[in-house]
Amino acid sequence: MPTGKCLILVTPDAKRTMSSMLGVSAYLGASDIDYEVVENSKIFYIEGYMVTSDDNFNAVISVLEHLKEKDTIKALSLSDAGIVHGFRDKFELIESYGIDMVFCNDDEAIAFSKKETLSEAEDFYKSKTYMTIITKGSEGSVVVENGVKHFAEAEKITPVDTNGAGDMFAGSFMHAYLQGIDTAACAKFGNYASSKIVETFGPRLAPGGYAKVLNKLKKS
Repeated sequence: MPTGKCLILVTPDAKRTMSSMLGVSAYLGASDIDYEVVENSKIFYIEGYMVTSDDNFNAVISVLEHLKEKDTIKALSLSDAGIVHGFRDKFELIESYGIDMVFCNDDEAIAFSKKETLSEAEDFYKSKTYMTIITKGSEGSVVVENGVKHFAEAEKITPVDTNGAGDMFAGSFMHAYLQGIDTAACAKFGNYASSKIVETFGPRLAPGGYAKVLNKLKKS
């Protein structure tokens, strides 16, 4: 089987659209998982795209079964509003395992909550036991936790390419969270880290860019 490929089109307003071919990655299954490594991890992060492949989805469920009664934090990215609509039953099954964090953008937040507006979606997530982190692009981000909403203002930048911003935000948020930083500050750090990606063409920073991001966390 060929490796996966992704064609990404970036428009002058810094928005991007992706055409992905999963290739052999669609066949990653339960037999490929090292459960001891997962069990010894602090966070198990589930990419929402995993629901689109039966093998991938079964691998996720097998890990969630293995993590029952374990202390590993379970985090879920909703990935795409269209996928949420198309595979809702699978997302709800994942949710039933006691997810601790849900990462999404505003469209995905609305889709998963089955609401019409972001305000209604935020109220929906206030009733949930898990923490919901909603990214809103240039409008910043919101954390809904224990029935309370925290807002983190966006960084003021000139956008170039939004590709990779969501992944950078989630990774930065979780990294800060594991340092014992409060969730509002985690969101602010995630905004800063993802803004560095948006200022750059492509989904990754140069090594010096990551060092700058980490230094920002140390100073905050």
